[in-house]
Amino acid sequence: MLRELFASILPEPHLIDDQSVQSYESVTTGYRKNIAGVLKPRHHEDITQIVAIARANQLKLYPVSSGRNWGYSDAMPATDNNVILDLSLMNNITDYDAETGLVTIEPGVTQGQLYEFLKSQGGHHVVSVTGSSPEASIIGNYLERGFGLLPVMDHALSVMSLKAVLGDGSSYLSPLEAYGGHKSAGAFRWGIGPYTDGLFFQSAFGIVTRMTIKLSARADKIGVCIVEISDRDMLEQATLKLRKLRESWPLETLQIKILNHYYSFASMGIKAHEIEACGGVEEMCKKQDVPPYTLMISFSGHQGLTKALEKYIKSSFSFCKRTRVLNDRLVTIARHVKPILPQSLKIKVDVLEGLWNLMQGEPSPMMIGRIPYYKMKDDAHLPKRHPAHDKCGIIWFAISLPFHKDGVRFFETLAETAQSRYGFDPIINFTNYSQAGMVGLFAIIFDQDKDSATAQECYMGLLKRARQEGYLPYRMPLFASEQFFKHEPESGFNQKLHALLDPDRIFARRV
Repeated sequence: MLRELFASILPEPHLIDDQSVQSYESVTTGYRKNIAGVLKPRHHEDITQIVAIARANQLKLYPVSSGRNWGYSDAMPATDNNVILDLSLMNNITDYDAETGLVTIEPGVTQGQLYEFLKSQGGHHVVSVTGSSPEASIIGNYLERGFGLLPVMDHALSVMSLKAVLGDGSSYLSPLEAYGGHKSAGAFRWGIGPYTDGLFFQSAFGIVTRMTIKLSARADKIGVCIVEISDRDMLEQATLKLRKLRESWPLETLQIKILNHYYSFASMGIKAHEIEACGGVEEMCKKQDVPPYTLMISFSGHQGLTKALEKYIKSSFSFCKRTRVLNDRLVTIARHVKPILPQSLKIKVDVLEGLWNLMQGEPSPMMIGRIPYYKMKDDAHLPKRHPAHDKCGIIWFAISLPFHKDGVRFFETLAETAQSRYGFDPIINFTNYSQAGMVGLFAIIFDQDKDSATAQECYMGLLKRARQEGYLPYRMPLFASEQFFKHEPESGFNQKLHALLDPDRIFARRV
């Protein structure tokens, strides 16, 4: 059916029927739906024609950029019989301005592709990348309001303007550009009149086909302070100090992470069965010299500013077990001596190198990329590049929390419940990049062949408990959003918008 309907628009290799969708059926969350087929458009105009045909034939379209939304549903739609719109062939990079750092990209542009492009242009600017994969889409993450490392962690704030196809087949342009102010459009994200670009974040109001983002100039100096915390009481004291740090140094490039020991082990590639064989997590902490909690405070900027900030951090956290500063010199030394180090230290050097690469805007799978393999006993033969294809099981439970000790304490309680009731190790971190709030992240890692239903039940149980206490996720995997919105109908305002922008509801729901 798809071939008959779309043959005049797309060449044969870009039409995939329901018999050949295996690569799109791989999913990390264990949640699967029937896929009606796949279309791979090359241009904005292709999508407008596809939408017209979909409306006439009552087809549901589900757009994906690269399908590497691991732990949140990958490329899998929320409901059955959707046609996936794979935008990976739309991968042009245009209009790079070496002075202002503005660049326009399409949804198929990956982290690795933009990194190589910027390097070829002299490396004057960097993009904030995630630890997911070099092949992960930039626009996909930005539209999900994702976050990365330096220099600008809140990715949505980097979006200056965009272009999209609406459900009625018409095109949308950011207001300033639509009125002829294409030079102003890249300079002022809010546009003129109501801010309408925000409608396309975490929504099914349209398919974004182009986005202009603001890059940051490469900093004079980058620094990471690694603070070791020995117990929960010290963590609560450190959280107060972190609040003071954020208030005293309101820098766009300051990011704070709190990792617990399970998260540290998983990011190092240490597996669950290895922890068990060692005698438990406390014994593994002793063996690997890993503290119960690790603070990672990263920053960049002028050398004088970063030097002063390093000094402030060392002084503020002098009560902690140990504070280390990661910089160019230390990373260079570590690389030189790595061949003669014992294996336990080589692992740490690998993690530090991966972190340092991310800080330079170079995507690397070295940290988060190891976490989905935590439950696998034998993965030496796997490429470690695509957790969904490798049948890893991971669901990210990510909620918005106030940036204080009560938020940390509550999220740890949730993770302990997941361990005691469902058997999932509490692999958690907290990420802060703003004054008032932080994101609590819990990686529910499981064996897809045995525990998919339990992992999804765990997620929904945590969601119910969190909501009772006044907390909700900042983004959800689709199996959770499907269940959530069955009982929580779309707001009246959103219903009106859908009736206007997508009257036939051909775009499959994302949240």
